[in-house]
Amino acid sequence: MSEDESKKRIVVVNCDKLSLDKPVYLCEGSWKHIRDDHKEVSLEHLERALHDPSKVVEHHVRPNNLIFEGHEKKEGSEHPIRVAVKTGCHDGNFVSTAYYSSDKLKGKQVYPLLEDGGDDKEL
Repeated sequence: MSEDESKKRIVVVNCDKLSLDKPVYLCEGSWKHIRDDHKEVSLEHLERALHDPSKVVEHHVRPNNLIFEGHEKKEGSEHPIRVAVKTGCHDGNFVSTAYYSSDKLKGKQVYPLLEDGGDDKEL
């Protein structure tokens, strides 16, 4: 896959629940990674997690990264879909990966806001 092909935007999602300055894009290169390494992830679940997340957490290590957790679960399990998004790029926000997991999320919850405005402990 050429560099131009890997950057081809195949999905555009406006995240109405968060005040991101630009839409979230899923590019062909990231989708190829997801299909190759996380075969169980459905495009429909990924898009729904971005449109209507159950929660969004700032990544505890990588600045400018958010983890969107969706309502849909991996078939036959209790593992919800999670979508990692790199934010703050000059040309938009970009999905880097998606997977199903019920491991504890670390980082500040930014949606929905908790009563104290967020939490930087394990959720």
